[in-house]
Amino acid sequence: MNAGKIYVKPQEPAVTKIVQLNDLKTSADNNNPKLHDDNSTLIKKLRTVEIYKYADGLDIFLLIIGTIGSFASGACLPLLLFVYQQVIDALVNYGKLNYIEQMNVQNRSQLSCENGGFDVPNNTTSPIRAIKNVVSWYVLLGFLSILFYTIGFSAYMMSAERQIRRIRFRLFRNILYQEMSFFDILGGKGKLSNMLTDDLLKIKDGIGDKMADFLSLLARMIGCLLFALVKGWKLTLVILAVAPLVIIAFNLTIKFTIKYTKEQIHGYAKANSIVQEVLIAIRTVTAFNGQKKEYERYANSLSKVPLIGIKKGIIQGLCQIFSNLAIGIVFTAALW
Repeated sequence: MNAGKIYVKPQEPAVTKIVQLNDLKTSADNNNPKLHDDNSTLIKKLRTVEIYKYADGLDIFLLIIGTIGSFASGACLPLLLFVYQQVIDALVNYGKLNYIEQMNVQNRSQLSCENGGFDVPNNTTSPIRAIKNVVSWYVLLGFLSILFYTIGFSAYMMSAERQIRRIRFRLFRNILYQEMSFFDILGGKGKLSNMLTDDLLKIKDGIGDKMADFLSLLARMIGCLLFALVKGWKLTLVILAVAPLVIIAFNLTIKFTIKYTKEQIHGYAKANSIVQEVLIAIRTVTAFNGQKKEYERYANSLSKVPLIGIKKGIIQGLCQIFSNLAIGIVFTAALW
């Protein structure tokens, strides 16, 4: 501080910090920073809990209700399988009775292993009566499944819509307060529009119906696994022994699909930024006869996208072959 003058240290704006590639060369050993595909901006992967940082009290309440509804809708499937088992047992027992009538067996003791005997319950009823007894359970479980499914997905969708609205406002506000170097590093206005539209829609899908669907499928998997272990634990253990092959196959498919989809999105976003840039300055482009140059620049930005699509299709086909092969191994081991 000098006489009559006060120096105030400038503060950094409360916005997202952008790190250029040259600044990251000195910290190459640090594993935390990760660059975007265009090697221009620093990306931090968020944990699942951090995605819901913009949720308020009502959103948390909706998430709890949606979680309960999703788990309940998924748990209805094992119950339906249990009811379906009762129908199958009734049909099998009815077939046993017909077999006994054809053999003219007078006494149950005559059913031995030598003549293909089996045990028949004393309370065996006709399949029509057995089906009538469980029809009401089918209707009840179907109604509950639809109800819980609607509650779970509606709650997650409403919560996702409210959170995305806050994220969109804060993102746009932070973009307005960025310095000019931020827009130069980002690479055009097309990526900004993608951030405000496409990227936020992906986040909305991820924290909305996709999360509810995931919880519902998780409940189905756990419920069906418990049901299988209770009814036939030996066969279930055999299938579980080779089930990792199916899991690996699906994980490889998802991994390569995400990888090449990201590359396609990045290529289209770059081309979109060129289109918006040219259309905004179309008078300047026309005045300097730059149509051919801009056309070539746009074509070059899209030249790699078809090749990426071809690679994606080939990899998906190979992964699908491996997946079907793994499923075949599972069925072979189960029926061996």
